[in-house]
Amino acid sequence: MSYLNNIDISIYQKDMDIKKINSDLVIVEATHGLVKNPYFEELVKEVLGSKKKLGIYHVIDGKTSGAEEAFYFWKKVYDYKDKVTFILKWENESNLSIDYIEAFLNNFYKVSLQKCLVYADKAIDNDSLVDEYDFWIKGTKKITSKVVKKETTEEAKEIEKIEEIKKEVSKPTGKVIKSTAQDTSKSKKNNYKYNKK
Repeated sequence: MSYLNNIDISIYQKDMDIKKINSDLVIVEATHGLVKNPYFEELVKEVLGSKKKLGIYHVIDGKTSGAEEAFYFWKKVYDYKDKVTFILKWENESNLSIDYIEAFLNNFYKVSLQKCLVYADKAIDNDSLVDEYDFWIKGTKKITSKVVKKETTEEAKEIEKIEEIKKEVSKPTGKVIKSTAQDTSKSKKNNYKYNKK
């Protein structure tokens, strides 16, 4: 198994010369609680220009609600969807409840249809989270996961139908296509994508 050398960059490393970093993957902080890193776009632009792989993370702080933090994070990183892996940085010593963490992860998934990788200070003993999400424990190279690919759900099938309909409608056939398929906010697909640049 091969591993990527990586480094995470927050507001405190804003002056770092990314091109000179000996790293395959650069993970940039986008948000912390409900505060955006003011250098986020600038740092992302530098990473993409360096041809390194890009990850984007949110630091959860527990001051509002898991759902509110998830929606805020998604709003700030929406333009990079389908290009990167999104990461939740969880500092276990913050004593946040598992319910708060789970609310963030599940609500982020609802709006993005992508599952965050969880970067934590230490391993946790919670089957419901570990069964559904990948964990990367600080100080280790291994990503632990019990995630098993599941059969496509009815909701995911509806999303696929909608995408097919959109493709058909965009073709210059002159036909009008109607469907009873309803858009949904859930999918069981687990998407981890990096930029291809």
